[in-house]
Formats: sequence, C-alpha cells, structure tokens
Amino acid sequence: MWFCSRHIAATLLYATKDDQTADDEIRAWRRRRPTPKPSSAPSTRPPAPAVRSRHACPHCGNEPTIRQQALQQDADLAEVWLGPDGHGELTETHHCAACAPPGPITDLACAVCGDGPLLVGADEPAAASGTIIERGRWWLIGHGWQIEPELTCPHHTLAQVPRRAP
Repeated sequence: MWFCSRHIAATLLYATKDDQTADDEIRAWRRRRPTPKPSSAPSTRPPAPAVRSRHACPHCGNEPTIRQQALQQDADLAEVWLGPDGHGELTETHHCAACAPPGPITDLACAVCGDGPLLVGADEPAAASGTIIERGRWWLIGHGWQIEPELTCPHHTLAQVPRRAP
C-alpha cells in the first residue's frame, strides 16, 4: 500500500504522543480549518433551463429516441399548422405526430408541389369578421400565395409570372 510522505510524517508525529494528546491536537486542527457555511439567502440566479435537442417538439416537448424517429419528427415539425387562437386570429404552430390537433383539418396544398399549411378547425365558426377558411385565405395571400385560378405557393407563383421582354 502506498502512502504519501505527509501522511507518514503525521503518523510518526502522533505515534510518539499519547492518544489523548494526539486526539486533542487533531480536534484543534479541525476547528481551525475553514468550513463552508451554508448561505442563508436564497440564490438570486434562476435555475438553468433544461437543454432540449433540436428534434424536440416546441409544442409538447416530445423528443425522439432513435434516428428514424428524429427524421420523422423533423418532417412533422416542418409542417405549418394554422389554428385559431383565443381571439379568433390564425396563428402558426408546429406539432409532432403525438400532439397534432384533433378535429377537422383542411390541407391547403399547392397545386404544383403539394406543400402547404394545414388549417385546423375549418368547420368551426369564428368571430364576426369571418370564418376560419376566410382567415386562412387572407393568411395565404399575406404570405405570397396565389389563390386564383388555383392555389399555388410563393415559389410557384413567382415561376408563373410572365417575364418582360428586354
């Protein structure tokens, strides 16, 4: 067994003294050494937030455990959901498959690529300013979608604009 030289020196020092004297010196040394005192005031720092993975659902916090689930969840979270908030306005949210809103869902898909937001609660009446479908139309127009003659996303709306001759 290996001992450091300080340990051996302390052992030899106390071996020459009687037990009572050695015990008294050890107790005196323990009283002199600084001891951390508990703080009576609570910490003013807020607790550190939990670290979430980039695959975690922002709505419910669901985190995938394997790579295949992470890829599927990334695809789910890329989808935009439009749903009424407490004031009847449409808000953009992102959901995983575990927390997707129930109820009637209308797919507002681009006629060219098939991408687009999902409209939640299209059958429910909204406030006096119009229905949820009408609000969905205004959201699409505000985000660069073309409504007539067919629904097209901003990427394909720009592609269909005729170019001016030089």
